[in-house]
Amino acid sequence: MAQRRMFSPDIVDSDAFLDMPISSQALYFHLAMRADDDGFISPKKIMRLINVGNDDLKVLLTKRFLLPFESGVVVIKHWLIHNLIRKDRYKETRYIDEKRTLKIKENGAYTEMATNGLPNDNQMAPQVRLGKVRLGKNNIDSDISSKKKVACPLDEKKYPKKHNECTEYILSCEEFRKHKFINRAKQYMFLHKILRAGWDFPDIDKTMKSIERKYGNNNWDFATIANWMEKGG
Repeated sequence: MAQRRMFSPDIVDSDAFLDMPISSQALYFHLAMRADDDGFISPKKIMRLINVGNDDLKVLLTKRFLLPFESGVVVIKHWLIHNLIRKDRYKETRYIDEKRTLKIKENGAYTEMATNGLPNDNQMAPQVRLGKVRLGKNNIDSDISSKKKVACPLDEKKYPKKHNECTEYILSCEEFRKHKFINRAKQYMFLHKILRAGWDFPDIDKTMKSIERKYGNNNWDFATIANWMEKGG
């Protein structure tokens, strides 16, 4: 008996999803309907079946609704948010090696497992990982010791962990850029917009890599990254 597949409104009603072309959305639904019980599927057959092109697959990969593997298989990033399969009906994926490279975030989404402190999909990206920030002898470290100078739209008392993560991430990005963002409050606003849309810090790092590869400079800010993500890169 075939398993039923579900879709979370939090994902498919998001601006990030609805801003994609209808053909990309259709591909996502078809892949999710046919994925195995861990959310893995080889997309080429489905693409031929519904007559969509590589551009639609590229949109889903760029916007990180799918995570790719060298084998050609993809996994539905938000699979465990969409579906809760009973243990007595669950059948583990045959893509065991691919599954071992993933971890599950607190919100239930898949993300790539870090290797030696670096994400698998981002070996050339700026090193701005949480917990890996190394502040030099400059003015940046004065902000991390004085949180009152760092305005965060999230309630610091209600979300202390998330506030600290955002602060550390922004400071590490400033270190990489070798100069501070002009408007710190604006950076928090766009960073939170990105996070609320379902992306995470590895996604942001990957987008930085794409922007720098295309434009050859580090004058981006989080508004640039948010616009880039919304447009699918």
